[in-house]
Amino acid sequence: MDRRTALGVLAGGVLLTPLITAAQSEKVWQVAFLTGGARPPDGLPPLALRQALQELGYVEHRNVAYVV
Repeated sequence: MDRRTALGVLAGGVLLTPLITAAQSEKVWQVAFLTGGARPPDGLPPLALRQALQELGYVEHRNVAYVV
C-alpha cells in the first residue's frame, strides 16, 4: 500500500465515523402512565398501550422506556 492510499483510507475513516455514530444512536423516549388504582403487579403500562406503541414502531429498551 502506498502513502497516498493509506492517507486516503485514514481520512475517509475519520470523515465517516461521525456519520456512522449518528446513525446508530437513537433517541429513547420515556413514557410514564398514571393509574387511578393500585399499581399493576408487573409495573408495566397496560398491555393495550404497549401494543399500540409497538404498532407505531417503538421497541422497549431500544427506543422507548417505561417510567413508573
